[in-house]
Parts: sequence; structure tokens; C-alpha cells
Amino acid sequence: MGKTKGFTLIELIMVIVILGILAAVVVPKFFDFTGQAEESTETAFLGNFKAGINLYASDQLMTIGIRKFPCAQWAVFDSVLDEIPEDWEYTPADGSTYFGVLTHTRKNNSTRTWRYFTSNGRTEYSIQDAATVPPPPPLSGSGGPDQTCN
Repeated sequence: MGKTKGFTLIELIMVIVILGILAAVVVPKFFDFTGQAEESTETAFLGNFKAGINLYASDQLMTIGIRKFPCAQWAVFDSVLDEIPEDWEYTPADGSTYFGVLTHTRKNNSTRTWRYFTSNGRTEYSIQDAATVPPPPPLSGSGGPDQTCN
């Protein structure tokens, strides 16, 4: 009986195991494109949001001579921004007019939030990632969020 050509059962099993390990590493990276797309969408929306409120402040500069950013009221943002995507939401925090929360609900039903508030007589604004930064400064004293909106 001569030698037969081909692979042994052990060699075939080893190849299958190696392919399985490679698939276990590569497939999750491939399917993470959804998460990356969600992050890109959030970045783009926040960029548009910032552009809208900067345009509003520029309009205020031309109208009243002072660059003022909009208060944290949805009615103002509704007029500043043309269209809000369905999966985005803005709510004033605790019913206030000086501090609000932007929320994006992702496709996997997780949410990401940012805080918006103005300071120094509405001449400055801040949009902070609520998951990575502490709450806004206290309302009393200088440097904190504006307490009134007129």
C-alpha cells in the first residue's frame, strides 16, 4: 500500500479552529460600523447645532449690537434649527430656561446626552458631553450658567 495524498483529519480540524479564531476577532470589528456611523451622525448634528446658534448670535450682534447666544429654551432652538431629526430630543433641565439637555437615542435604544447652557450674560455657551464632564458650575457667582433668559 502506497502513501495517499491529502490532509489528515487533525490538519483539517486545526485549519477550522484557526479560521474560527480569526472570524471571532474580525466579525465584531466589521459589525461595529453601526456604532461608528452613530458617532459620526452625532458629531455632524452637534456641528450643525453649533453653527445654528453661532448664526443666531451673529444675528443678535447685527440687531442689538451684542453677540448673545440663545437661551436653553426649545422654542428658540426650534427657530434656530430648521429640522430636528426624530431620534434627537431637547429638554430644559428641571423646567429651567438656562440649562438644557440634548439627547440622541441610538438604533440600539441606548442614549447619549449633552448639556447646553449659556454664561456671562449669554455671551458664551457650552455644550458638554454629559457622560464625561461634571455638572455645570453652581448658579450663584460668576462663571456659572445664566439664571434668567430675557
